[in-house]
Amino acid sequence: MADSIHIDLLYPADHEDEIIDTAAEIAESKNEYELFEKGVDLTGTLRIIFARNDFDIELRATASPGRHQNGTVATFYVEGGRLDDATKLAEADNLASLIGAVKDIYSAIESPPVMCYGVAPNQPLAAPTPDSRYPSSPRRFISWLDLYPPTEVEQIGRDTLLSAPAPRVEELDDGSILIVSKHPFSDDAIEDVADHIGIPFWGDDPGLVS
Repeated sequence: MADSIHIDLLYPADHEDEIIDTAAEIAESKNEYELFEKGVDLTGTLRIIFARNDFDIELRATASPGRHQNGTVATFYVEGGRLDDATKLAEADNLASLIGAVKDIYSAIESPPVMCYGVAPNQPLAAPTPDSRYPSSPRRFISWLDLYPPTEVEQIGRDTLLSAPAPRVEELDDGSILIVSKHPFSDDAIEDVADHIGIPFWGDDPGLVS
């Protein structure tokens, strides 16, 4: 479990400052958070390091034409070795803190996102936008975690997403829908979720795996 996991938020271009500033405001104002560092790393990438419920998380925001053409990628990053050993979602408290931070910051950013998705240790760093183009209609594949903004919810169908056979399905205040299909280190199959939604699992995408 030494590998890292990511949860990526995709936005249109030039949203790096808004993302980091919003995250810093939350880390400074909410009781369950603690802000450690806000600034720029050695590569010039904006980042913030904070804790939610005493679990440390790093958030980076960068212009990334390779992974999201002409857009901004915000990456929530943790080392896999710092997660709980449990691979059942109900027992993974640190993973719950990470997902909670993503929800809080996602909900507080005023600009509408393109999409949000999880990246497991063995998963290629590819954005699920069809042909890497914006907007997505709908996303190319699903992962262990997928957060669908209202535009995607409308495209796919609210009832379809809310009835997905996943361990965690949650509708946010703005109409976005969060689906956590499994723990990122679990070997559990999620093809039933993929079949229900009508979007393939990343491991079944011939463009990502050989």
